[in-house]
Amino acid sequence: MTPEAVALTDLGWRRHVAMVDERALRSFYERVAQQMNEPASASKGPAPPSLWGQQDGLTRWVEQLRRKHRIRRRRHLAEQRHTWQPLPLPENGHFK
Repeated sequence: MTPEAVALTDLGWRRHVAMVDERALRSFYERVAQQMNEPASASKGPAPPSLWGQQDGLTRWVEQLRRKHRIRRRRHLAEQRHTWQPLPLPENGHFK
């Protein structure tokens, strides 16, 4: 399995990507860069679309996963705001 595929199949990372605030995604991109033996500084987050509007596969995957779990993420953030305490993220099994 390729290093980037390992990061994509790790349920803990899938949960992280699906649930965290968009600004916190940098750690995921750094992890993928590290898995591919690239310096973490080489990862600046999602790649911008190309001239023809196409995205790289990793950025597209992140957007699809976040879109799939958008309602779960919003519900979790709303509950967290209601209690004024950080709540644990849902179990990994939800992100298969």
